[in-house]
Amino acid sequence: MALDLLYLYVLDILLEYGVFLIIALGCYVTMMAGQLSMAHGALASLGAYATAVITVELGLPVWLGVVAGMVAGALGGLFMTYVVAYRLVGMYLAIATFAFAEGLAVVYRNIEFIGGTLGIVGIPIVTSLPLVAAVIAVVSFFLWRFEKSFLGRAFRATFDDERIAEAMGVNLRYIKLLAWTVGGGISGIGGALFAHNIGIIRPDNFQVQFSVLVLLAPIIGGYTRFYGVFIGAFVIIFGPHILNITEPETKTVLYGLLYIAFMLWRPDGVIDRAGFRLPKVFRLLLRTPSQGRP
Repeated sequence: MALDLLYLYVLDILLEYGVFLIIALGCYVTMMAGQLSMAHGALASLGAYATAVITVELGLPVWLGVVAGMVAGALGGLFMTYVVAYRLVGMYLAIATFAFAEGLAVVYRNIEFIGGTLGIVGIPIVTSLPLVAAVIAVVSFFLWRFEKSFLGRAFRATFDDERIAEAMGVNLRYIKLLAWTVGGGISGIGGALFAHNIGIIRPDNFQVQFSVLVLLAPIIGGYTRFYGVFIGAFVIIFGPHILNITEPETKTVLYGLLYIAFMLWRPDGVIDRAGFRLPKVFRLLLRTPSQGRP
């Protein structure tokens, strides 16, 4: 009995980690182009509600609901591109995405067709570890190839400096459009798998705090390499379990401290463009006398 409970506990955490990782990878794609987003939790909610409506309200197959979730997330990213990303940059863009996430939650609460505040129940629970692992593998392979492509380099150039990238011939409007739609589509898939993992969705599942955690994953792990998001998502999901933190308020304090610490000592995340390196303070401590002065 104890082993069965332990197995279910570990399985539940792994599923939570995998689904969250997919959503965070969508946010990473958008950040590659220098688009600071606090709306990817909301884009994931579009995928969750889309698959819930498809499978529960319309009675269609689950796979069609997941595809609809991807399309809904991509359309949400398309909306963000034309309404926000083409007009704002930097912190102004982040504030606008914050407003979008908050406004979408209010919309959900006022639509009776999708359950209003109570949400949608009875969603088929089909999300499994092999399914999540397969989606992560496909998305990771795509990002691995994408980072090495011409478009990936264009994304990086846009991230570094939009004006210089445009002077070098990069079509900024196309890059932003691609970043938001692809990132939104990936997060939409994650949102659909989230819905099929817990069987019920409500507006409270996708409050802006969730979007902040999604943004925190690439900040911790590193937003210059896609595999850095794996580390960031691991810290966010497994950290409270390892430290035995259960109170939401204490988790919020933990995440806030992590954000401050990484902004001070690792602003590029655990994995930066040079790869994994220990923080400078640890490199100095581990330096042998024969190495001389740094």
